[in-house]
Amino acid sequence: MKNLNNKGVALITAYFVLSTLITLSVGLAYSSINELSTANRYKDSTKSFWIAEAAINDFIADTNMLNSGQPNVGCEDDICAKEYTLDGYEIYLQKQDTTSVRYVSALATVGGIQRQLQVEFPANPPDVFDNTISSGGNIALSGALSELEVYDKTRITGTFTKSGIGLTGWFEDKQEGVSNTLTTLKYPDANNNGTSDEFNDFVEFNRDIVSTYDPDEVIYIQSNSTQNIVPNTQLAGTKIIYVEGTSAGAGDVNIIFNATWQADQNITVISTGTVNYIQPLTVASNSRLNTVAWDDYYEPSILYSTHSGVTYAHDLATYREVFDYSISEGSVIGNNGMTANEVVAHKEFNFEDPVDSDGNVPPGFEGLVGGSSGGYVSTPSSWKEI
Repeated sequence: MKNLNNKGVALITAYFVLSTLITLSVGLAYSSINELSTANRYKDSTKSFWIAEAAINDFIADTNMLNSGQPNVGCEDDICAKEYTLDGYEIYLQKQDTTSVRYVSALATVGGIQRQLQVEFPANPPDVFDNTISSGGNIALSGALSELEVYDKTRITGTFTKSGIGLTGWFEDKQEGVSNTLTTLKYPDANNNGTSDEFNDFVEFNRDIVSTYDPDEVIYIQSNSTQNIVPNTQLAGTKIIYVEGTSAGAGDVNIIFNATWQADQNITVISTGTVNYIQPLTVASNSRLNTVAWDDYYEPSILYSTHSGVTYAHDLATYREVFDYSISEGSVIGNNGMTANEVVAHKEFNFEDPVDSDGNVPPGFEGLVGGSSGGYVSTPSSWKEI
């Protein structure tokens, strides 16, 4: 009887041990399967990522592959796309061309896992950004006992004239009679009414530009009155100040620098009226002031003054110097011309490339249209997974 009891205990113990081993085996098998599945998903995800990047590199090597008329390419409005296989895996490659940037994205699928990458190619800057001065009209120098010096390229649709006493105008590389498509910047048809470069295009275009920046980088003022701006340390990090009036010529801006201007600042002031820049005696190093005026740009200065940045006037760019030694570094664009009135003064313009190493123009100038501009830079300016 005692042996039977021992056998029963042994049998129960054996069943318990066997059950435990079976449970552990099933758990280990499930864990192994799960780890294998996770490893496969990771492998497929990684492969999908690199396949997507390879597709982007395919486009960089042949930017015509998504043009309308190419095999298997479908286009609608400004978007063209195609589906194809790369190393046996599915790819959906798409580009979207805008006035300021080309977006290219690649969606790769491997083992049901999808990864998508997007790169951006800025539009090639217009030719005016290669010039020190671009005038869509004439350049007129007037005054007395003064000199105007312009280094690097000057391109004028009209002619250079001077009137006064003891005036000297010197240009390192001046061409007159140049087509205004190569000396002006125009605004695209932002309000889609079929006509470009109208005041409403200016307003809509700049609203769109402002919306692409972080709110902390923009000051947007809607006012018909004149705004006085004194750039200082409180504006550190600001990229655009946009003063918008309700009609052309309204919303003028007076810019007065002082010694607290932040170093390494690159800011653009945009106005639906006139931008008046009262030049300072001192500015911080490596700072740029860019201006965009639908109406005129007006710059008076006295004693010693310096300025660095891009100056754009949809109408006239005007300089007035009295007992002054003034230096401007950058690029000046006057769609309807430029005037300089100098009295016992020296005004010097030097070229400073406004386009950075990634092909980006100053804030607020993205997408403006100029002659010989076209296409996009060959190297992406940004890359991200979406």
